[in-house]
Amino acid sequence: MLKLRFFLLGCWIILPILSISQPLSPQAKFSILTCDPGAEVYALHGHSALRVQDQRTNLDMVCNWGVFDPGDSQLEFAISFAKGKMDYLLEIQSFSDFIYLYQVEERAVRELELALSIPQKKLLWESIQENNLPKNRAYRYDFFFNNCATIIRDRIANVIADSVKWYQHSQAGSVSFRSLIDENLYVQPWSDFGIDFSLGAKTDHLVSNSELMFLPLKMEEIMSKSVIGNRSLVTSDRVILDFPFKRENPSLTQTVSFLFWIILFIGAGILFLKWDLVAKLFDGIFFTILGLGGIVILFLWFGTEHTTTDENYNVLWANPIHFIIPVFLAFKKWRNRFGKLFLALSIFYFLFVLFWYFLPQELNSAARPIILTIGLRYYYWFRRTKSHAVST
Repeated sequence: MLKLRFFLLGCWIILPILSISQPLSPQAKFSILTCDPGAEVYALHGHSALRVQDQRTNLDMVCNWGVFDPGDSQLEFAISFAKGKMDYLLEIQSFSDFIYLYQVEERAVRELELALSIPQKKLLWESIQENNLPKNRAYRYDFFFNNCATIIRDRIANVIADSVKWYQHSQAGSVSFRSLIDENLYVQPWSDFGIDFSLGAKTDHLVSNSELMFLPLKMEEIMSKSVIGNRSLVTSDRVILDFPFKRENPSLTQTVSFLFWIILFIGAGILFLKWDLVAKLFDGIFFTILGLGGIVILFLWFGTEHTTTDENYNVLWANPIHFIIPVFLAFKKWRNRFGKLFLALSIFYFLFVLFWYFLPQELNSAARPIILTIGLRYYYWFRRTKSHAVST
């Protein structure tokens, strides 16, 4: 039995390699597989893969550029991902193995067969063979510019060259990367806030028609309506797995805004208390968390290889300078020396909310109550220092 298992494992590894090493017949077909979004955050935007079929050799495989190596531990994976040094891999799978996962997860899968000429098929196949070499299988992942969909887009574009007339999507040139990913992130408000918090102003640039295809569903739509020569780029389309697309809106209590408005009401309520101990405890925790958030932003900005986490204006409210505030608050002698600073910061954060829409970056709306809380808390300590000065 053990020998049989090793034999089966060897077949599972070797057969795809043997399959991709053989030439294709003129009857071979290439098609794009588009998978509906899933429940996990990494699957919220769907998935794309390239299917290759050749009846002459009984070949039916999927080129999947959405596979990654998790490393030796979850910590190693988290560190690599945070630094923007996450490598994804090309994996050659049998069609049945690929489709099984989506059947289990009840995610719809659709297929677009491409109208490629024999020379174009040959070029595409050779590029896949080259890509599948051990030294070439890994690539540096970038969610917007180098992912499972953009790789397929680029490979197809390379073989059809200038003969294609791409369908111009209605959203091209009118929406940003951020607004596009928000279309799917609304179901996970905490993920939405975390991503908006991490991404900088570059994410608010308007996307071109080609860039729009970083999303699998957008690429499917553009490919299906594009033209190559005097014919459609897609010869046929069919539904492989048909499951209803289910999305449930989160309840109010599950949203980030709900918690942040509660924090604002607590912070405002403390304005009417004269118990410095409660105010110190609340503000010590509050400003420390903000300072930690600022460190995360600066790390993503300067310490990683991510292409869209720099120029992040969230640092104006989540800033490491807030780390210093609890120190000032702990000692009355120090606190009373910074009354004017507290007033200036209070005015700044109230104006920050007032002129919100003039920022060169779109911030998550859930940040507003937190920014108002910052302004209120600084005003509280300005008022306390002013009253102390009068009493002395």
